[in-house]
Amino acid sequence: MNLAAIFDSMSNVKSILKETELFKLENRTRKKSITIDKFSDEFIKISQKTEYDILYKTAMKYGDYDYILTDDSFFQFSCTLNNEDLETGSIRYAYFQNPREYPTYNDFLKENGFSYHDCGDELLFEYEQEIAESKFRAVIYPIRYDYDYKLYKPIHHAISHLHIGHESNIRITLSKIITPEKFVIFVLRNIYRKHWSKAFNNSQEFRELCMKCKLKCAEVKDMFFSEEEKNFLHLK
Repeated sequence: MNLAAIFDSMSNVKSILKETELFKLENRTRKKSITIDKFSDEFIKISQKTEYDILYKTAMKYGDYDYILTDDSFFQFSCTLNNEDLETGSIRYAYFQNPREYPTYNDFLKENGFSYHDCGDELLFEYEQEIAESKFRAVIYPIRYDYDYKLYKPIHHAISHLHIGHESNIRITLSKIITPEKFVIFVLRNIYRKHWSKAFNNSQEFRELCMKCKLKCAEVKDMFFSEEEKNFLHLK
């Protein structure tokens, strides 16, 4: 896995989100980048030390996202090289689920007997009020992928792993270094099952992408994944 492969994979993420009808916004307020310093100091400072709702609001306030979904959840993608080398550096992909649940603007209009063609943005104030009064989800599933050479400890801290949940010590070990598109497909298949299934069943191109993108994921080298570690349950 190298930087070019990550950039190449990121170019497919937008297409995947559009195909599943989940794409809302790409961050164009800054130069396209994969480095961690594209995120604000405010977000990085509190990224693992605060309540989830505050973390989510901070990221949205400072534009600390790469893609926003139709439900206002978002994705982040970043990595850090070590002397121009990625395998002894770090990779981080994150899915932040919107902690509140509310309809999209178009669904809000439909619920009130209108369409966007009828009134455009005229009811945005009322819609924002709907958002402000929305309730928290009963369960929130933020998901993060980490590949981190510095934190690797054989048996105890896998170099390539998934985190599910906020402030969770659960690490699901992976035998591969996954790409952004593979991470996004994993999230969509598990969190947005209806959207993913519709695209998978209706689009041959999307189906092939889902079935083949694992081939782009590099194997974790044996020096970072010992035979002892392979004896434990992990995702291949």
